Amino acid sequence: MAKKSRSSNIELFRIVMMLLIIAHHLVVNSGVTSKYDFGNVTVNMIFLQLFGFAGKPMIDGFLLITGYFSVKGKFTPEKALRVFLEICFYKVGFYLLFGLLGIGELSVSGLINTALYVFKNGNSAFPATYFWLYLLTPFINTLVLNLDKRKYLGLLSILLFYFSVISTVFKSVDTFSELGWYITVYLIGGYLRLYEPKLLSDCCRNGLLTAASLLACFASILLITNGHIKGTSDISIYYYVSNANKPFGLLLAICAFQWFRHMPMKRAYKAINIPASSVFGVLLIHGNGDTMRTLLWKNWLDIQGHYDWKWLPIYAIVCVIGIFIVCTAIDQLRIHLLETPFFKLYNKVKDSVLLRLSS
Repeated sequence: MAKKSRSSNIELFRIVMMLLIIAHHLVVNSGVTSKYDFGNVTVNMIFLQLFGFAGKPMIDGFLLITGYFSVKGKFTPEKALRVFLEICFYKVGFYLLFGLLGIGELSVSGLINTALYVFKNGNSAFPATYFWLYLLTPFINTLVLNLDKRKYLGLLSILLFYFSVISTVFKSVDTFSELGWYITVYLIGGYLRLYEPKLLSDCCRNGLLTAASLLACFASILLITNGHIKGTSDISIYYYVSNANKPFGLLLAICAFQWFRHMPMKRAYKAINIPASSVFGVLLIHGNGDTMRTLLWKNWLDIQGHYDWKWLPIYAIVCVIGIFIVCTAIDQLRIHLLETPFFKLYNKVKDSVLLRLSS
């Protein structure tokens, strides 16, 4: 049976989210924030603050997609294996490449640690934690599908209060847990699938809510910046959006997800779906590790060195789009040359083994 093509509205959302994540990494990994001077606020400084805020909220967006489509979906070991192998390929591959080129560490212990990335970073890095979340999905689904709407909402309320409200209201208390929060956002995605609120069921309304939540994020950043200028605030300018569990960022992710989901784009467009299939690879490539971050943002693109350039905003946007295009091309090569042939062989072997066991 032919594989059903995905409608392109959610695939477009994946692309937009990855572009925003790259923009976030451009700001936070380039060292450019060290140039910020609250005694001399410039247009470029404000641009970068707003340009790079959405990395963590967009992680929530990916988790919402997973929850929405997986809560009634079927867990497949092949999907888990794909995620695991893709992570290992890029982690080990770049470790060996950088080591052989003499621009990174290369040792047996380092190679082993890199190969064990999924097991050693399951509560501190998105790719590894996402893998463990996917393994848990059949058990999470069994739980929530046996809850009625009232109990489901009660469960979400407790989790959101614990992970988001407490750590936002009480600045000295950190209740955040990578896997715990990912499960929470997965459950929100599942709730939207099973009990979608009427408020979030209309495309135009969701568009307005997305714009309002985006303005709320911007306002929180600018107000805190103003506090720094006046010397009345010492918290991070990204306090309300700085981590995936912050309320404004989560609200933006939910509204944007619902906006894209209700867009009247019912057919599949290859120009959207093909690059969207590589967004996880784009993340794994450009965010591979400290060596990649140093090479990309500090050596090759020199974002910090362009801080005072009048064309910085255009340069930053071009860098983000360029990185997405190059990384997508690399990942498409991996898919066609390695992943697709491997899983064709995998499925043949699996079918052969199952046939023998059933005979």
